Amino acid sequence: MSLPIGGNVQALLIGEHWGRQLKEQLGLSGIAGPVVAHPYKRQAFLANGPLDAAQMLRDYLYAMYRSNSMLAPPGRPLVLPTPGNGRCGWDLPVRDHFRPALSSVLAALHACVEREDRKQIGEFREASHHIQLPR
Repeated sequence: MSLPIGGNVQALLIGEHWGRQLKEQLGLSGIAGPVVAHPYKRQAFLANGPLDAAQMLRDYLYAMYRSNSMLAPPGRPLVLPTPGNGRCGWDLPVRDHFRPALSSVLAALHACVEREDRKQIGEFREASHHIQLPR
């Protein structure tokens, strides 16, 4: 069974590391929607779209680049979990017709990336205090 991507049906394809953080961030906001776990440790977050391209470039391009994520191409089918299909499964199952807005999913991803960047900067600063330069 597959779901065609396009119009109001969008999907953010993201790796397991960032997908875990994104799912947690969306859960904190109470807007976690269905997530499909695909082979090769990728996840697809189903969302309502579309999103204005200028807004995406302005607000979310860095987060998508940093997390190595992408929007599923329009017109392409997204394989959904079905009984007997060992290729994918529900990481967060469908509970009703709710899917978060794509802008909300990307804003949550942006928050995850900012948090990770701040953490890495803090670790770098901490490590640099312990470096002794030769005299």
